Amino acid sequence: MVSNSPAKNKLKKFLARTLFILPEWVYIGIMVKTSKLPAFLALLAFIVLLPIVLKIDFMQNDDWVYVRNVRNFLTGNFTLDPLTAPTFYLQGIFGGGFSLLFGTERLPVLTLVVTCIALYLFLKICESYIAGDGKYGKAFMLAACMLLFIFNPLITYSVLGFMSENYFLMFALIAFYFFIKSQPLVWKKLILANSFVVAAFFVRQVAFVLPLAFTVSLVIDKQYKKALIELLFFGGLYVFYLLGFPQTPEMYEKPLEFKHLLDYQYVFALSYGILIYLFAFTIPVAGSVLVRYLPKKPLAIVLVAIASAAIYVFMQSHFHPSRLSWGEFPYLDNTFERTGFFSRGILGTKYQFYFIYDLYLYWDIAAKVFIALFVPAFLIGLYKCNPYKYKKQLLHPALVYVVIYFALMVVTQKVYDRYLTGILPFFLIYLISQLKKVVLVDKLIWLVFGAGLTFFSLQFALDFVVTNSYVWHKSVELAKVSSLPRESIQGTNAWKLINR
Repeated sequence: MVSNSPAKNKLKKFLARTLFILPEWVYIGIMVKTSKLPAFLALLAFIVLLPIVLKIDFMQNDDWVYVRNVRNFLTGNFTLDPLTAPTFYLQGIFGGGFSLLFGTERLPVLTLVVTCIALYLFLKICESYIAGDGKYGKAFMLAACMLLFIFNPLITYSVLGFMSENYFLMFALIAFYFFIKSQPLVWKKLILANSFVVAAFFVRQVAFVLPLAFTVSLVIDKQYKKALIELLFFGGLYVFYLLGFPQTPEMYEKPLEFKHLLDYQYVFALSYGILIYLFAFTIPVAGSVLVRYLPKKPLAIVLVAIASAAIYVFMQSHFHPSRLSWGEFPYLDNTFERTGFFSRGILGTKYQFYFIYDLYLYWDIAAKVFIALFVPAFLIGLYKCNPYKYKKQLLHPALVYVVIYFALMVVTQKVYDRYLTGILPFFLIYLISQLKKVVLVDKLIWLVFGAGLTFFSLQFALDFVVTNSYVWHKSVELAKVSSLPRESIQGTNAWKLINR
């Protein structure tokens, strides 16, 4: 418990002010009032996931370090734990303010709130690109978008604890929202966008992608003065990180690995692997965009089919998934696995769901086929977009962000699948921005796929919470009733790291 000393009272006031009066919450409140449907869907997602989140009474993956940081913050110690890899401070301040009211045991609820705010912002951005075909048509599409976002397995997993990915995602989406609203010449909103870039930076260093993406987008839009200012802003933020930010040993030990650029097999495997993830989780939306991009003439369709077959063969022959974490889909460590969420966090061979290997096999093939079809169709669309405004639409800021994020992943020391939470919503935004109109069949396919993804992710989430809670409590019980030292108990991975 935190004592009631004057220093602690000042800390409480500071944390409460930071949590509840920061400008972003004001702007979020304003946006909620202007659009009821995205807010309703975000609230619905919160209600669905809250019973699962309330069952979380254990720590997992890396969130034990973050919880330790929050507890240190509450004592007035703002030095990050040496094992902290992300910049974290703003997430920690939010967590501290929340913990003063509800305790650190309920931090997963804060993560759920933050994720639902991110969902709201995602829907708000998507809403601006959805063609007006009646109230119910828009509701259909937004409901499908909600399912594709919140029940994406990577995002659902990140709700189940106090990991940093969804906190970064919230601020990144706020920054992106204000950036696209700043076009063409609204300086105030560009300043707001950059303010939230700073907020995102104080959660994860990957926020550097945002000002770089904004710079390139402004160059594409021929706003060179803004682009120069944005580039200078990026430079200033990066210099601050190098010279002014109190980096931990873990940050120093994980520098960017530019030597990866010389390793063709690795670069190809990682790039193709990430593409497979992106298309696997967005198949129905990618299909709608593909239909729009495809040429109408029979001969052109035949040529696209031949090109797609050639691309598929080339990709498969050059793809070496063993260069990644695993040789089969899902290819990356460490949260979305064949046997559930973060199943390697518990010692032993875990049971698995029926038909799960068949599901992953066909899911993997479908994603690869869509990639092979999408590439020539996209290039044709780019070639045909001679007028400036259409080319600008094709080279949307969300696509620029995705490409730069890709580049960052290539030079990252070790890429985990949960890092893709920072790219998946933007890829979806890009796909949706390319659609002028979505027919009823498309909407139904989106909803069916989203419903399937929802069932899948909820099963994995329930399994993860029940299993980890059981092992955690048995470890605590064993530590109490036996003379075994806590470090010798083979509980979850987080248990072993805490008690080592």
